[in-house]
Amino acid sequence: MARQSEKADRLRVSMAAEPQGYWDALSSLPFQHDFPTADTETQLYEALIFQRATQIFLLSLPALHMLSMRDALQGAFGQGFEILPLWPQGTGASTKLGQAQAGSIQGMGFLDLKREGPLVLQVPPRVQGTLTDFWQRPLSDFGPSSANEGKGGLYLVLPPAYQGHIPQGYRVLRAATYGVGLFLHAGAELMPVQALNGIRIFPLLGRDQARRPMRFPAATETPLDLRTPRDFSIFEKLARFIEDEPVEMVDGLLRGMMASIGIKRGKPFQPDERRQRLLTRAAELAPKMILAMRTRGCFTDERYFPDRQWLDLHSSVDALFQALDHTAIDARSYFYLTAALSAPMLATPTLGRGSKCPFAMHDADGALLSGDQSYRLHLPPEVPAADGWAVSVHHVADGTMLDHGDAPAIIRSREGREQNQDGSFDVFFGPRPPEAGASNWLRTQPGRGFVVVLHLYGPEQAFFDQCWKPGDLERLPAHQAIDEE
Repeated sequence: MARQSEKADRLRVSMAAEPQGYWDALSSLPFQHDFPTADTETQLYEALIFQRATQIFLLSLPALHMLSMRDALQGAFGQGFEILPLWPQGTGASTKLGQAQAGSIQGMGFLDLKREGPLVLQVPPRVQGTLTDFWQRPLSDFGPSSANEGKGGLYLVLPPAYQGHIPQGYRVLRAATYGVGLFLHAGAELMPVQALNGIRIFPLLGRDQARRPMRFPAATETPLDLRTPRDFSIFEKLARFIEDEPVEMVDGLLRGMMASIGIKRGKPFQPDERRQRLLTRAAELAPKMILAMRTRGCFTDERYFPDRQWLDLHSSVDALFQALDHTAIDARSYFYLTAALSAPMLATPTLGRGSKCPFAMHDADGALLSGDQSYRLHLPPEVPAADGWAVSVHHVADGTMLDHGDAPAIIRSREGREQNQDGSFDVFFGPRPPEAGASNWLRTQPGRGFVVVLHLYGPEQAFFDQCWKPGDLERLPAHQAIDEE
């Protein structure tokens, strides 16, 4: 037994010192009479729990993101369907939120159908947004980019398995979770506060007596961190979620994986200290795994254009990342790691509606973007975006916008940007402004990588048939940048 213990110790050292031999070492752990030794049993069992925990993290990201946003907003502004925090100028760097639609979220609220019952959402004309359940399965888009073309209306949101009377005059939406998220999108044009303040939410039953005055707190003035934690607390969030929501809202396989790490409906989630450390490491490592998957290669199957570096996470998939015969789990995981939410208007825009958001993490030569370097992005004339375009820069790890105080992290076409004589635009990125075109410059952070997102609002035919293509980010020689002074 002493020899076996020594062998296990050597293998444990091997796993730490020789990453390439990790799996060989794990598969070579000693067995005795076909049974694992006590040390082998512990190591293999914990390896399995660790692997399941990382997959639970990645597969549950849509719900984890919703839970994290809800908890942070309710912690700052209180709980209730009548509370709808607003960002009149769109979310910025002071709001830590991963989002492909940088700066375009103008409002965010959460409904609790378990506590309140059916709720009515009254949407004014032209206000644009999305209702989604807590697995980010869209219930409905509304606004100019949606099927009702921005006419507004009354939406009746029903809780799971609702059997009560349904009156006429509403667009009826049945949620699969008691929690429902409401997101207001700006698109190219920021909606005025007066229009956003026209939204009303109230209970269906006894609504004249039960209405509570709407509250629209100014979220811009409050530093907020709406990101999904990367620690043990995410499993505590999942445990409460599983307890509060219907059994049917999680498939049996994923529920079984959760049960194997201690998250079971009707039972307290109380892992011991050793298990907590294991789950904490899984929560820390899972995001790094999915980022490594994204940076490994150029993902030619997800390129918008065969000869460019721009990627599309919704390539050949819908808003739920469903392809013809499978779920695109890698694209799904990375999206929810770095973006706030998915919506039909993002995944399947129609001509002149919705938006497309190509993103790039490589330059024209295939190198990962570095905040130490300077780059130029060339947008040819007649950008095919009926409602305008924007360019933004984001942190690689979580998709949040770069925070530079007064320096912008997004450039919008509607702000009258500097244009070339032929009608094209050059956008510059780097730690220092360029010699020319400083008004079209986005600052990067030395020592940090970054991702660039190109937002096309109301994409037109020239984009879809690829008659128009954005240039790749071209690295500039050092002498083309000057000190900020």
